[in-house]
Amino acid sequence: GLLTLLASMNLHSCNFTGSIPAEMMTLPLLKLLYLYENSFTGTIPEIVALSNLEKLNLRKNKLTGPIPNGIGFCTLLDELEARENQLTSSLPSEITMLSNLKILSARENQITGTIPADIGRMTALELLQLRQNQLTGTIPFLGSLTALTDLNIRDNKMTGDIPNEIYSLTALQSLNLGNDIARGNAFRGTLPSDFSFPNLEGLLLHNINISGTIPPEIGDLTNLLALWLQGNALTGTVPPVIQDMEKLTKELFLYNNNLTGNFVCPTRIEKCLVSCDNYLNDACRAL
Repeated sequence: GLLTLLASMNLHSCNFTGSIPAEMMTLPLLKLLYLYENSFTGTIPEIVALSNLEKLNLRKNKLTGPIPNGIGFCTLLDELEARENQLTSSLPSEITMLSNLKILSARENQITGTIPADIGRMTALELLQLRQNQLTGTIPFLGSLTALTDLNIRDNKMTGDIPNEIYSLTALQSLNLGNDIARGNAFRGTLPSDFSFPNLEGLLLHNINISGTIPPEIGDLTNLLALWLQGNALTGTVPPVIQDMEKLTKELFLYNNNLTGNFVCPTRIEKCLVSCDNYLNDACRAL
């Protein structure tokens, strides 16, 4: 029919229910498929003939099951948005064939398994958001993802060392490996003595068992707005250089560590909590 000539299908926020018609995944000229913010249920249909697809957005539905293996045939895809569904199973290894993909967001699902070992092949990635799933295993090699600006894998069940190359991803603006839930990520490691993050605005490494001291080189993060290091095993004193980080104005959380000294929160910071000694703060009462 005439739908085979369709290049764009934008049906977001239309209150659709039921399953996604399988025919949508067979339109050979389709470049954009936006079905987000509906109430679609069931699984994502098998992808058959979407070789021209560039943007697929399924966020905020009620979809279940896996991301289809056929996603690997969508070699022109630069946006894959599937967050806030009920997706399960593991990420298909075929997803690493998407060399043009810039946005991969599957956060707030129930995805299991590990992050594909070859994800470093996806060198165009700018945003990788997998937070609030059931991912296990270790962080794979990401050092080749030099375009990455946002890495968020918090609130999973991952373990192992934090790879040093993460701290050399110079394009990063936000790095979030932490936990807001119990029994989440349990990484090992220390903070590096060299931060190569000229654009970093958010460093969130909370409740993940990192140890050692806070290095004075943290002052090199001259664009940092928020620093979350609470709930770890950090020792030593808080570097005085933090007092002089002029852009650090949003959040500074260092409580529930083994830090010593009498660091005073700068008045410029909107939310700052260094110690839980008096337990008067809501964040401390929640520990």
